[in-house]
Amino acid sequence: MAKHIAAIVAGVGAGWVAVELIGLIGTWLFPAAAAQSSNAGQLARMIGDLPTLSLWIKQLAWFIGAVASAWLASRIHAGDRLICGALAALLLSMVSVVSLIVHPSPLWFILLTPVVFFSGATLGLLPNLRAQRI
Repeated sequence: MAKHIAAIVAGVGAGWVAVELIGLIGTWLFPAAAAQSSNAGQLARMIGDLPTLSLWIKQLAWFIGAVASAWLASRIHAGDRLICGALAALLLSMVSVVSLIVHPSPLWFILLTPVVFFSGATLGLLPNLRAQRI
């Protein structure tokens, strides 16, 4: 059980680091993306004024984070690769849900997020699942 928890925590940590590093690149390219406001209406306008590319960078960050979390968690725990990798990606996706609640986002962005996480987690699990069958 402890190895399951360690694998999941390591996977979520790796995913979070990947998301933050790519987020830093996005913030460097689009400094307005890091703007904060306590006024929800003002924050929604600020996000609406961002270039679409900055939102795609965030989706890319979540995709790579899902790949990293699923891959590492499934790599660490050889016995239950699928369970550990899927749980790590699922926990990381819960962080994105909180982000979507806190930061107003366009509808396409909200609808694309679960697809990004599912496809990223699947891609992260594939190499380890193939190795398990051999």
